[in-house]
Amino acid sequence: MITRPRPAQESILLFTFAVVTSGLLGLDFAAADELLRFRLPKAKSVHVKDEATAKSYDKSLKTLGVSSKLHGHDGHFDLSIHCPQWREAEFKTHAEVDKWSKWLTSLGFETKHQH
Repeated sequence: MITRPRPAQESILLFTFAVVTSGLLGLDFAAADELLRFRLPKAKSVHVKDEATAKSYDKSLKTLGVSSKLHGHDGHFDLSIHCPQWREAEFKTHAEVDKWSKWLTSLGFETKHQH
């Protein structure tokens, strides 16, 4: 996966990170054919019950360049998310894009998938 800020495309950042639904994503940095664009125009707080899932969400979002902050209290975790500008992530397969798109959409993100 390759991520790059939008609209400024001055650098390409390479990241390896945990896929929330299926453990680690093995990456091959050959040409990525699938592009996922995403944003969350209004800041949002997500309630997560267990610490492992909360930390995985936080790590994955930060890897994508999303502003996130994790705070635990009263037996659950609040994950504050903000991503007002469109960002992009490139993936090698359509299945990877679908998995990430569904997960981001479940958190309230707008997503667009391009080839």
